[in-house]
Amino acid sequence: MSKNECKGLFFMYIVDGYHSDGSLTKKQTLRFLKRKSCKGCTFCDFIKNDMGESFNYFYFPKNGKNGDVYRIANITDNTDFETGYIDEWHYEFVKVYDK
Repeated sequence: MSKNECKGLFFMYIVDGYHSDGSLTKKQTLRFLKRKSCKGCTFCDFIKNDMGESFNYFYFPKNGKNGDVYRIANITDNTDFETGYIDEWHYEFVKVYDK
């Protein structure tokens, strides 16, 4: 594999639950795995910019388990029929492997 080949962006799913002042809280975290992820390409830089701007593009895994590893996949929601350009999209976390 060459250094410039894109591997994608990888994240570890972490679930924390705790009890505080009569409340039960579940916290979901997707921790970026820098060593496994792409070292930098135009596509991955675009995703990182989206992560900084809005969480509306991202959906947490529905049945994630603590320690699972996910890769981001770009999902097209709508394409402009005149130009052929993608004008609506979101990202999904696709499970790569279980812990």
